[in-house]
Amino acid sequence: MKLSVILSLLFAVLIAVFALMNGAPVSVNLGFASFVTSQAVVILVSTAIGAVIIYLFDLIAKVKTRFRIKELEKRIATLEKELLDKNMLLQQRQEVAEQSQEPVKVEQVEAQTNNQ
Repeated sequence: MKLSVILSLLFAVLIAVFALMNGAPVSVNLGFASFVTSQAVVILVSTAIGAVIIYLFDLIAKVKTRFRIKELEKRIATLEKELLDKNMLLQQRQEVAEQSQEPVKVEQVEAQTNNQ
């Protein structure tokens, strides 16, 4: 099991025990409504709301990360295609140079590639 799952379960048990130890009735005022409930319920509901908020923030971060990964994968594909094109061009020019017995320097190929 992942360590984070184990720690989360341990934390949940500790919160439940703490909530059960604090079961006295309390008055809760939400501004638009007021009611009396067990302090344990207030603790558990507050913890659950906090967990949902953390989950939502984590979900947003994961979605942003997925978009960034897709952008970078597209960039990698573009750069790989450019590299393949340059390698093919270099190979073609080397073949032409071999046929004409003239040595081709990589700097010349890069300069010609940049000019195109």
